[in-house]
Amino acid sequence: MLVARLPVNDLAVIDRVLAVLLTGGALVNAGALSEHGQPALAIVSCIALTGTVAWSRRAPILAALVAVTALVVFELASRNVGTGLFEDAAIIWVFYGLGRRGRGQDRVLVSVAELGGWLGACVAVGYSTPG
Repeated sequence: MLVARLPVNDLAVIDRVLAVLLTGGALVNAGALSEHGQPALAIVSCIALTGTVAWSRRAPILAALVAVTALVVFELASRNVGTGLFEDAAIIWVFYGLGRRGRGQDRVLVSVAELGGWLGACVAVGYSTPG
């Protein structure tokens, strides 16, 4: 049976599948695949954001930095349509992985700095968009 051969215990495979699902959902939700479309920068940053889920276990600090940067670029480049549900899920997944790896004082400080950067980015985006 094909299902029995799937490596369901391989967390990297689960991460990759989740990244593909989040990317597809985010693009549909943001209207990138509709007739109106989105700017190319918004599409690329959306893919970069949700794609970090695929490799966040191997490099959680870098994944969090890329995800936060891509989120800011996406929010500023897009017309901000959709709910942002898939983008938020990607951020949550990446930061969960970052916090999970945060053993020891140095890693906790890095995690706190990343979280502070993410919150700062949210405030910056919130005050820079019209309306």
